Amino acid sequence: MFIRAIPIAYCLLNSLAGAGDWKMYLGNLAHTSAAPSETAIGPANVAQFKPLWTAAMSGPVVSGVTVADGSIYFGDWAGSFHALDARTGAENWNTFLGMAPAAEGCMPSIGISAQPVVDSDTVYAGGGDSAVYALDRGTGEVRWRVALADPAAGSYIWSSLMLSQGALYVGIASLSDCPLVRGGIARIPLDDPANPRIRYFTPEGTQGAGVWSTPAIDEANGLVYVTTGNGSSQDAVNGVWGSALMALDAGTLETRSWFFLPQLPEEDDNDWGTSPMLFESSGQQLVAANGKNGTLYVLSRPDLQLVWSFKLALDCDSPEVGCGSVSTPAFDGSALVTGAGQPDGDLAPAGTVTAFDAAGRLLWQYAARKAVLAPVTLTPGLVFVGSGAGLAVLDSSSGAELWNDGGRGGIYSQPVVAGGRLYATYVNGDVVAWAIPVLDAPERHPK
Repeated sequence: MFIRAIPIAYCLLNSLAGAGDWKMYLGNLAHTSAAPSETAIGPANVAQFKPLWTAAMSGPVVSGVTVADGSIYFGDWAGSFHALDARTGAENWNTFLGMAPAAEGCMPSIGISAQPVVDSDTVYAGGGDSAVYALDRGTGEVRWRVALADPAAGSYIWSSLMLSQGALYVGIASLSDCPLVRGGIARIPLDDPANPRIRYFTPEGTQGAGVWSTPAIDEANGLVYVTTGNGSSQDAVNGVWGSALMALDAGTLETRSWFFLPQLPEEDDNDWGTSPMLFESSGQQLVAANGKNGTLYVLSRPDLQLVWSFKLALDCDSPEVGCGSVSTPAFDGSALVTGAGQPDGDLAPAGTVTAFDAAGRLLWQYAARKAVLAPVTLTPGLVFVGSGAGLAVLDSSSGAELWNDGGRGGIYSQPVVAGGRLYATYVNGDVVAWAIPVLDAPERHPK
């Protein structure tokens, strides 16, 4: 790993903002991707962003970072899992967590895509080898490893890890549907990790219904919400849950309700493209998720009845070219914001960010330079967007662009705002901490 610190003769505003944590994928169990306490960065000063440090990894980085107590945690596609000092970018430790074998003609061998979750003195991470690891936060030493599927048969953990009431939840999918595997969700009890409960979404001896997304958890009602893929097979009676949004019992993983993604003959590879996001509006409990068909669906919960929908982008098989949506919606208490590909066939814009009020009324739309694959992040007054063209920050009231990183490189991962800093991971392997500099007070640095 190579670290490049930016020599600047001033202190940083983020040093005044408190430690700041982002301990799991999408920020919380509901997946709202909102950080309401991050007020040090706002519309008036975001244009001053400068890189604080840059760390170059040995492979692409496609997950966002998890931030806890002054350290950041993430894995790369070379199979290494890293802990860095959040202030300097210096590496505290790294541990190899495996690689998935290449899917011949479909996908090269890759390492880690799952974002970890931090709890107390332990980091829980999904490895490139379809196993879940518990690592010592101080040293990176492996405390235990639980294999959930056989990577030699084509399995892979794209799903990030969620931790709720003494158990981890994570999805199981294929590396690239080449070949398909039997999809499912695992519940790993921390007091007995060697005996996970796995709920499969197709019958024994069959394949499909992979969970590339990350479960959202409603602890108050004891429910786990999950989205699946492979919608060509949908049969609730016979337990074939292709392209389903499902509410499961958090303990038993039994089905409580479901909504099948509509399948149209002209749509190709019509999967759920995002994780579910749980929110409330006017006292009504809701869940939102986007299909790869480019449509945002908002449903009531827990019964999963359609409330409203909106066509964000053209349907397609490969969202990275600028269609469909794999960007999980975000919600800050008043606005729902989500990314997608192009809204029509003229390739302009190649990507979009769209904002709605909670009732589904369109507020604004931003034209991105390339497809927006990553979830956006919301802080007071701002929307942080990663796209194939790099990082941008928008005014949350209008969608106007206030800053961008100059096209530094493609981003597949969520920008993370914690402690007055912005952390971005790039497909080229760079991890960058952005901050807002302010001149030192003379008394702090006397000449």
